[in-house]
Amino acid sequence: VNKNTSTYIMYAWANSGPYLFGNYTGNGATDGPFINVGGSPKTMWHKITAGAVNDWLMFSSEWSDNVIDEYINPNATTGFSTHTAKKEDIVSNGAKIVGSNATFNTSSGAYIYMAFGIQPLTDGAINQGRAK
Repeated sequence: VNKNTSTYIMYAWANSGPYLFGNYTGNGATDGPFINVGGSPKTMWHKITAGAVNDWLMFSSEWSDNVIDEYINPNATTGFSTHTAKKEDIVSNGAKIVGSNATFNTSSGAYIYMAFGIQPLTDGAINQGRAK
């Protein structure tokens, strides 16, 4: 329950396994911040922590092999969308934001992220880099 007595549901995970949660600061540039998650995530979720724009955006490496401009916004009635200022490049060790937008990269904006399906750079027995 928050300070306004509204009830919320919380989902919690331990920070181990093929997922990672964290935060980053936006820079407002089309050459946005890099989020290192230690492997290539299948999906990345982003959300600003303050302000009027507070939707989650989800990008998936399953939709594209390079810079992804397709995303899911579960708060919108359209759901699946594309936008020229909302782009992300999911690479072998994390995600690079390639767009400037208040939803996931504004100057000095505080954001949280969730990364799921992380494929590590090694297989546990043999060190090997996986190119993408």
